Amino acid sequence: MNTTAKTFKVLTIPLLGAVIWLLATNPASANSWPPMAIWLLQIPLTVGFATYGLGIIGIIILESLILAQREQISFGKAIWLSFLANLCSLILGIYFIWGLGALPYEAIGGQMLGLSYLLLVIFSSSLFPLKQSEHFRIHPFLLKILSLFGWGLIWFGGLLYSIFLLPADFSIPTPFYIKILQLLAVAIFIGIGFAISVVVEGFCLKKLMPDRSGNLIKTILIMNVRSYSYIAIPITLVFMIFTKGITSR
Repeated sequence: MNTTAKTFKVLTIPLLGAVIWLLATNPASANSWPPMAIWLLQIPLTVGFATYGLGIIGIIILESLILAQREQISFGKAIWLSFLANLCSLILGIYFIWGLGALPYEAIGGQMLGLSYLLLVIFSSSLFPLKQSEHFRIHPFLLKILSLFGWGLIWFGGLLYSIFLLPADFSIPTPFYIKILQLLAVAIFIGIGFAISVVVEGFCLKKLMPDRSGNLIKTILIMNVRSYSYIAIPITLVFMIFTKGITSR
């Protein structure tokens, strides 16, 4: 199977979700980033936890299979590593979600978002540090500061985008071209969630695997692309359709 065919296979479910979104008369919500749908799509909390609880088990198993195969480790060790990495990602994701949800109402929302932001900047700088140039050498400490500053700007942009998108109401019937823009907004929002997963899991696995291969980052990207495509996004689409069915009654 060539690269194009493999890529299309992985993206089948997200593409199907895009078609469903465009054909829907009243999109349910822009806030469809897993597991943000638990709170922001107005799904009953018990249903949300039950569904995403099963989802996280499936994600850990799927990512463990990929990790074991690509890093040449036992499946049992891969399960443990994947569990720890996903647990860290889940905890930081909850901080981020609750921070966004509580931001308009309580000071703790700002504290949670601040903590999430700080951790993401540190994790990103550790996982993707700036490299010294062959033609221009600077002090390692200054290089570290520049790396933190650069990632700080990147995550600050993502944070602002999430805050601006939070109050958006996409339940009003809109022209087709507006739905295209809505779909783009949702895609970017999901992309932020994907980036958080990659950074947090990558940081954890980098620390937990001193004998890792040089392709660990590529492995983490593959793990998350497949887990989002096969598990996380389908669950969110079900929630969106379910919510739309409730609100249209």
